[in-house]
Amino acid sequence: NLSDPPRSDVVEGTEGKFYPKVFGFDVGNIDKPDGLNVDKLYKDDINRWIRKAYSMGGIITVTMHEDNPLTGGSAWDNKNGTVRAILPPQSNSDVPNMHKEYMQTLSKIAAFFEDLAPIPILFRPYHENNNVWSWWGSSACTPEEFVAVWRMTVD
Repeated sequence: NLSDPPRSDVVEGTEGKFYPKVFGFDVGNIDKPDGLNVDKLYKDDINRWIRKAYSMGGIITVTMHEDNPLTGGSAWDNKNGTVRAILPPQSNSDVPNMHKEYMQTLSKIAAFFEDLAPIPILFRPYHENNNVWSWWGSSACTPEEFVAVWRMTVD
């Protein structure tokens, strides 16, 4: 319930006297038709929570645990080749190209952020590249592919 104070161990540990200064959210899957993110929160609710956290003086961080665009599995489906599939088409690729579809996903996420302007947001897509659990992790793509998908996303 957005009218209730957010649940926080800081709030509970200080008997409601203090709130955290860093608030984290996830935009993974908000582009899907139901508007639910990876944590099963509606994107409109996330928007309101970000605004509320910012009004409380909070610093906002946002990760993106987007489902695997190649397989349709979760962000933790670390099929090798997914990053290669969302990069611009290459004639020697061994995976189907999903670049156009993925750019549409990024456009929807960008629109979500644009609606929150001028709130500063620390966006952390493809975080923890040294992990082996995600489709963007070090076990699923080369360092060059990771740099290329990062640049594609921010450009």
